[in-house]
Amino acid sequence: MRIVFPGILLTLMFLFAAPVPSPAEERLSGCSPCLAAHATPGLIATSSDATAISDTVSAESLKEELLSRAAKSGPINWPKPMAHPVTATPRGGKSIDRGLSKFSEDELYKALMSKERGVYGIDDRHDIFRLPSILEDSNVVLKNADATVALIEASNVQTQVDGAANLIGTPFAEAYQLCPTERFTRQPVCAFCSGVLIAPDIVATAGHCLRDQSIPPDNIRVVFGFRMKDPDTAVLSIPAYNVYKVAAVLDSQLTLGPDRDWALVRLDRPVVNRLPAKLRASGEIGKDETVYVIGHPCGLPQKYAGGSSILNNDPEHYFSANLDTYGGNSGSPVFNRQTNEVEGLLVRGANDFVPFTYDGTLCFRSEIWPTTGTQGEDVSRVSDFRQSFEASLNKLKKADATAKAPPKTQ
Repeated sequence: MRIVFPGILLTLMFLFAAPVPSPAEERLSGCSPCLAAHATPGLIATSSDATAISDTVSAESLKEELLSRAAKSGPINWPKPMAHPVTATPRGGKSIDRGLSKFSEDELYKALMSKERGVYGIDDRHDIFRLPSILEDSNVVLKNADATVALIEASNVQTQVDGAANLIGTPFAEAYQLCPTERFTRQPVCAFCSGVLIAPDIVATAGHCLRDQSIPPDNIRVVFGFRMKDPDTAVLSIPAYNVYKVAAVLDSQLTLGPDRDWALVRLDRPVVNRLPAKLRASGEIGKDETVYVIGHPCGLPQKYAGGSSILNNDPEHYFSANLDTYGGNSGSPVFNRQTNEVEGLLVRGANDFVPFTYDGTLCFRSEIWPTTGTQGEDVSRVSDFRQSFEASLNKLKKADATAKAPPKTQ
C-alpha cells in the first residue's frame, strides 16, 4: 500500500473501496503518529461551518458527496496503469444533499480525513521503539532492525574527539515543504538510502544508491542505530562502533529491461554487536505470503512498515508489494513476515508527494494509492544477487586465509 495523495477524489475512491484497520498512534508534534481522538490537529477547515461538518455528518455521507461531485465531472484515472479508468459513482447513483453543497472539496476532504485517519489503514509506518507494543514477535523483528543501516553523506556525519559521530539533519517539514497534516514532520532527515547487513562486513543496498547518486562511495557513511529513542528524541549521537566507511563495492547491477538494481558493499571493518540478517536460502517468495520493510523513508529515523501483500510475483528479478515506502527507503530490506528472512531490497515505487494548497499556502502531502489494482513497490529479489554474494564471500574468505597463512619457507 503506497502512501500518497493524488487528489481529493482519488483519496475518496481509495478509502471507499479498500478500508484496512490501522491502530491509532500518538502524534509527535507533527512528526510522530497521531492519537488525539484519531484526528490530526489542523485537518479540519478553519471555518466554524467546516468544523461542524465533522461533528454532524458521517464519514460515509462525506464520501458520497465527494464521489457524487466526481461522477458529475467524469471518470477518475488512477495515477498507476489500470485496465480501465475508474468512474466515481456514489451509492444509489445520485447525490443526497445534507447541507454539504456549500462546502468546497478541500473542506469536505479535511473533515473526512479527521474521521478516517485513525480508522483506515493508509499508513503502516511505525517508529522502532513502538514495536514491542504492536508485535508479538518484536524481538525477532528488532534483530532485523538492528541489521538495517542508513546510508548518510559523510558531510552529515561529524566525528567527535572521542570517535563518536553527531548526525546533522534537517527537519522533515522543512526539507520537503510538507503540509501540517503529514506525520513525522519534526523528525530529522539525515540519510539518502537504506541497506542491510548480510555478512559481518558486507551490506546489501540498491544499485542506484551507489551509481545513480552524486555521492561517491568514499563519501558514504554506513550508520547503524539512527532511529527515534522515544516520541520526542532522535538518536543523533552515534557511537564510533556504529559508523563505518565503504571499503569497496564488491558487485552491483543497475539495468533497465531486466530491471536489476542491487549492490554489495564491503565495510572498512567487521561490524560488532550486531548480527547479519538472514537471507532466503533458495527459491522465491510465494504469491500469498506477506512482507514488511525496515528502512529510512525520506531519510528519516528508522521505520517499520508491515501489513503488505504481494501484488506481482511474475518478474524474474523482482516482485512488487503494497509497501508503505518513500524515497530514502531505497535499499531497505524487505522481510518475509512468516520466516523473517530477507526476501529482497526495495528499489522502486510510486510517486511520494503531490502539491496541495492548505489554508492558502502551497505545501506537499503524501499520495494515497489503493491496496490493489496498482503496480506497487518493486523489490529486487535475493535470488538476483545471491550468487554474487556467495561468490564474493568465498573470494574474501580465501583472501583472508591467504593473508593469515604463514610465509612459505625456501
